[in-house]
Amino acid sequence: MKKLLVFSILLFFTSQIFAQSITVNPATDLPIEVISCSDEDIFKFRVYGPTIANEAIDVQLPLQAEYIALTSPAVGVTVDNSDLKKPRFTISNALTASNFIDIAYTVKTGCIVMTDPELVHTLVSNTAITKTVDYPTVQYSILEVNSAIVPTSASLNVNETQDFTFTIGNDPVSKCI
Repeated sequence: MKKLLVFSILLFFTSQIFAQSITVNPATDLPIEVISCSDEDIFKFRVYGPTIANEAIDVQLPLQAEYIALTSPAVGVTVDNSDLKKPRFTISNALTASNFIDIAYTVKTGCIVMTDPELVHTLVSNTAITKTVDYPTVQYSILEVNSAIVPTSASLNVNETQDFTFTIGNDPVSKCI
């Protein structure tokens, strides 16, 4: 009887560690750094059951970032991306207390300087279940030449100088967030 009681208590405490929660491990689930006005980066989070079927998780991105696309899983999760700053991920099937699902998605970081940006993950059916983490470090020092260099001479003689005109900006400026 004593063994059963100890086993029951141990089972209770170990099964409650991840009961209906959202986890994000910045060391493994987020890029260490992102480059503003650049390519997309993959962000991840994990949802632990129990959940109902069609459970939804809202992810609030910083104003200077945009949701691009779901990368995994290939089935079982849909995304309402009508608000690119706050995509809603819906898990089709219910999760039992011992199940979890990993969700990965791509984000593009904007061109505007961020001040203390965060990611906030919230279970829609129970908003008390929220996970907030710092947004990865943003690198702003990347400059790109996005216009033609004038003149277009291909070479210079030794000790010869030439003035060039070009524009430094973001590529493409029209898609800057």
